[in-house]
Amino acid sequence: MTAILALSLLAQQGTRVGYIDLQVIMDNYKELAEAKDELDRYRAQWELKADSVKAQLDSLRRDYEEKRPMLTDQERISREMEIDEKEAEYERVLREMVAALEQKSQEILTPYTDKITATVRKIAKDLGLEMVLDISQKTLVYADPKKDITGLVLGELNKEYVSGGPIQKRKLLIFPLKETTEEAKSAGLGRSIQDAMSSVFERSPRFDVVNNAQVNSSLESQNITTATISIDDAKRITAEMGGNIFIYGTVKKTGEDAEFEVGIYLDDGTLIQKTTRRARVSGLTLTTEAQNLANTLLNYYIDWLQRQEEAGGK
Repeated sequence: MTAILALSLLAQQGTRVGYIDLQVIMDNYKELAEAKDELDRYRAQWELKADSVKAQLDSLRRDYEEKRPMLTDQERISREMEIDEKEAEYERVLREMVAALEQKSQEILTPYTDKITATVRKIAKDLGLEMVLDISQKTLVYADPKKDITGLVLGELNKEYVSGGPIQKRKLLIFPLKETTEEAKSAGLGRSIQDAMSSVFERSPRFDVVNNAQVNSSLESQNITTATISIDDAKRITAEMGGNIFIYGTVKKTGEDAEFEVGIYLDDGTLIQKTTRRARVSGLTLTTEAQNLANTLLNYYIDWLQRQEEAGGK
């Protein structure tokens, strides 16, 4: 039964009916937008993992095709088995990604959809409505605008957000990591990790991220290198550029692995949280781990900010 037919029949029966456009609510519910950003960051981590395995698979296939004429039968069989195993790994990662995203989506979004339902019920009760229909399926040809409670629902959902004001963006500087070994310096790990982390923070509505080129230019103008940068340098330059938050850390290279420790700080140098990672330097692994670390720091910051807001409200 279409929404318009349902509205018509219920109205004829004397039923007090209202309607909402659920898609409009989902698109404009401000707290839900933050939850979707968190889900997007989680999805990006899985996509990077899948892309890494796919890149390895493509490399194996290319190498096999190039060298196949020169391989013995036994070598061809061995290469083909290796490719089959990597294909199986890629398919497994894709299956795990779908399952993980479905579970994470339910975990993150369910509290908000439950809140939407509760809000619709509350407003319907206040207005004396016996039923509320969703018209977002685009089957409604006409309905009395006076019966549309979409705006009321959104107003109630966004009330706390509006009363507290929009998200206050903080100006963030991300510094290249201090390279504590010659191997790390030769591989340019400090700026590689800086760029990878920036790609995460730039997607967050909570930060106005200063372009890395500006940050690095300021360092160079003061003769500060990735081998000499200190936390005091980062603190001073953050103040000079009007920043509120900065990212600073160190990295060393041991064999084929990079070990890095990174913290998120207030402009006065107060540490909010610090975390560490270890990753292979080659391939996409380093980028993936740097982005995972950035997501971890972002979540630490959000938790810290919420605690500050709760403490201020007491």
